[in-house]
Amino acid sequence: PHGDGRWNNRLTDLVDAGTVPVTVADGLDLPFLPLINWGRASLTVPEVQVRDAFPDIIERMRGMSPEDKGALLRGIEEVRRRCFESPIHKMQCLLESLSILVREGRYSNPPKG
Repeated sequence: PHGDGRWNNRLTDLVDAGTVPVTVADGLDLPFLPLINWGRASLTVPEVQVRDAFPDIIERMRGMSPEDKGALLRGIEEVRRRCFESPIHKMQCLLESLSILVREGRYSNPPKG
C-alpha cells in the first residue's frame, strides 16, 4: 500500500528488521538521500513494471546471486547503523541531509496548507 507521506514507519520497520526494502513508486525520494546510496541497500521498481510484469520481478529477485543479495543486506545494515539505530542517529542524519541539500541549493520549502 501507498504510504501517507514521503516515507513512513514501514521503511523504518524494514530497516530495523535488516530486510531489503523494495520500493514500488515513481519519483519517491527516500530519506537521507544525500547521505545514503539507496541503490546499494534497496530495490526500486517502477510502478508500471509492477502492474505489467509482477511475476518477472519476483523471479528477478529470486534469481539474484548470493553475492548480490549479500551486498544488499550489508548495505541495509550500514544504513541501519548510520541513520536508524536510535532517535539521535535519525536526527543527525536528518540535519546532515538538510545541510547538504541547502549547501547544494536543492532544498526548497514545502508548500504550506
